[in-house]
Amino acid sequence: AGTYSVTARNTSDPTCVSTALSVTINDVPNAPATPTADVVQPTCETPSGKISITSPLGAGFEYSIDGTNYQASVDFINLTAGTYSVTARNTSDPTCVSTALSVTINDVPNAPATPTADVVQPTCAVPTGKISITAPLGAGFEYSIDGTNYQASVDFINLIAGTYSVTARNTSDPTCVSTALSVTINDVPNAPATPTADVVQPTCAVPSGKISITSPLGSGFEYSIDGTNYQASVDFINLTSGTYSVTARNTSDPTCVSTALSVTINDVPNAPNAPVSSGDISQCSEDPIQVLDANTVISVGPNESVIWYDQEIGGSAVNPIWSAIGSKTFWAEAVNDFDNTCISPNRTPVVLTINDCGINIEKIASPNNTQGCTPLAAGESISYTFKVTNNGTTPISNVVVTDVMIPTISGPTGDTNNDGKLDVSEIWEFTGSYVVTAQDIINGQVVNTANVTGEAEASTPFPVSGSDTETVNLCQNAEMSIVKSTSSATTDCINFNVGDTIDYEFVVTNEGDVDIEDVVITDPLFESPNPIVTINLVSGDINNDGILNVGEVWTFKATYAVDQDNIDAGSIVNTATVNGNSALGPVDTATSNTVTVLICTDASIALIKTSDVEVDPTTECSTLEAGDIITYSFSVKNTGNVTLTDVMVSDLVGGVTVSGGPITLDPGQEDTTTFTASYTITQADINAGEFENTAKVVGTTPSNTQVDDESDNSSYTGNNPTVVTICTDASIALIKTSDVEVDPTTGCSTLEAGDIITYSFSVKNTGNVTLTDVMVSDLVGGVTVSGGPITLDPGQEDTTTFTASYTITQ
Repeated sequence: AGTYSVTARNTSDPTCVSTALSVTINDVPNAPATPTADVVQPTCETPSGKISITSPLGAGFEYSIDGTNYQASVDFINLTAGTYSVTARNTSDPTCVSTALSVTINDVPNAPATPTADVVQPTCAVPTGKISITAPLGAGFEYSIDGTNYQASVDFINLIAGTYSVTARNTSDPTCVSTALSVTINDVPNAPATPTADVVQPTCAVPSGKISITSPLGSGFEYSIDGTNYQASVDFINLTSGTYSVTARNTSDPTCVSTALSVTINDVPNAPNAPVSSGDISQCSEDPIQVLDANTVISVGPNESVIWYDQEIGGSAVNPIWSAIGSKTFWAEAVNDFDNTCISPNRTPVVLTINDCGINIEKIASPNNTQGCTPLAAGESISYTFKVTNNGTTPISNVVVTDVMIPTISGPTGDTNNDGKLDVSEIWEFTGSYVVTAQDIINGQVVNTANVTGEAEASTPFPVSGSDTETVNLCQNAEMSIVKSTSSATTDCINFNVGDTIDYEFVVTNEGDVDIEDVVITDPLFESPNPIVTINLVSGDINNDGILNVGEVWTFKATYAVDQDNIDAGSIVNTATVNGNSALGPVDTATSNTVTVLICTDASIALIKTSDVEVDPTTECSTLEAGDIITYSFSVKNTGNVTLTDVMVSDLVGGVTVSGGPITLDPGQEDTTTFTASYTITQADINAGEFENTAKVVGTTPSNTQVDDESDNSSYTGNNPTVVTICTDASIALIKTSDVEVDPTTGCSTLEAGDIITYSFSVKNTGNVTLTDVMVSDLVGGVTVSGGPITLDPGQEDTTTFTASYTITQ
């Protein structure tokens, strides 16, 4: 833009110039500013949008929403959903178009879905209904039950009976109204009528009452007898005495409760007392034999009867008479004459006895195990007691007790009145003893019979007699027991070394009833292939006859030396046995308790790893190149107290190859030659300036568990990695050349302002580490360098990546 003087001149005479024409070039016109606009979005009622331009305004502008069709009006109506590019342009210069304003017309909104709702119907307690909208929900909706009045709350309360049209509409567009949900609020329900009921009162047999509802009935009702707890069943059982308030309520509305029916359950009636007996009936037999009747000795209370039974509990009803030698017991039960379920809690016994007069003897041996055998040895005694009783009704004189195996019988005792007669109520006791022989034990029993004779008093003395045989089964038992012990058998382990000793004690007891010879204790721990240990008798042979007599207890002792196998096992577990012979033959082997001595085990291993790389004492690093090989040596030591097998060494860093093994190490044993390893140095190691790695040793314990250790570089107690420090030398070199030719005569180059010099660069990594992000720059302004960055390995040279140019100035 500006004012120009336009002239013409002759070409043949440039001095001939016309007068000037003044011409003005205007400034470049400005495009309109980006428009602003108001937007009206579609609604359910008006399903199209509208864009109204608010700036720029004026006759000098026209507008478009698609970049093609322009109009003078600022309003674009009846727009469908989509994104529009709103521009303005100058009417004087249609090429001057503003930048576009992006305007989006939304889709026509949807009316809400038909509502869903929870309905609370009127009850007897709350006689109005409630409608609660459950969908759609959110701040974007409001609701109505009459199509006119809308609210934000989802709850419509205090509703009377009727049918309601439930709708929802958008708060952002009240014209968007859902279809209606029809909801009916029912009438207020009625309470049930007062119940009627049948009542069953308690009895002695069923000591609780029962109330059964007879109306109202049906699945629509539930019932209560206390006004709190309701049930569907019409029957209330197991009721104690008292007054109950019986009500019914609707199952559909528990607040609809009937008025109460009062029902009384009576107390449980009382049972009679047990019948009273004046005593049992006992008589001697007559000829002909008499009949005894228990009714003669029993009585009950007024309004009560007696029923006789043959058992104290249960049984059958019987006639209580007896006419035989011996006794019979009958039980009397009292019964209430008005409630036959009310019976006495107990029955009263009456014993009817008819005796046959006579004498009886009972022979009792002690000791005597009647459920098995009696453990007696030859020479021990059996004591006998002879109990003589009068089982008749008259005294008996001249009582004599005899037993062919017991020549001396003492007694009697029990003649309470010292009249020399065995009265009916007396029990006379005689005593004697018998010494058991070895033959009795071989026979397995002692059998003998006692006899008693006497004369019962009568017009003519009546001879009476009796006998009783007693058998004592003798145990044919040759038996020993053995108990093994040591003070070293504790719940804690003991730190034993090879050669330490353990003292054992063996206690052998003759548990039988025969003497035992040739007593020998056997313990596998003390026999080959283990070292043979002598087990010595130290006490208990009272008579020094070398025979384990009945009742004797012998004590033996032995000392055992611990070996490595025991320590490896972590314990010494063993059991002893004892054998012998008796008159009955070989005695069954007796086995002792198992004795366990716990040995503390400490399984551990240690590893030292060293390399063969020489270290420069001045730089404290090693000069290595990629491809050089490091050789490692390993020292492995068993630092525990158990043998370790399958000992192997591995390296925790990839690329290290370990050879050797597996080996076995005894406690304290060290191996320095079996395992070796090698590693080939890489450029990455040199770049890092070191190669660090750790080895691991693993061994298996006797209990088949594993122990391990990571290596140290010098000590069995540490775990420091083995580090090879690599000497690094980072350096780089650069050669820069130009393409300008030099005149060999003048020694200079002919250049003009604007000529371009092109430079080439040769870059070389002259160190021993990889260099990254290599870039070339020029220290003089105006020189433009291109290329890079690049990476150079040690010794690598690049001659093509980097170039530069410079334009010669005046």
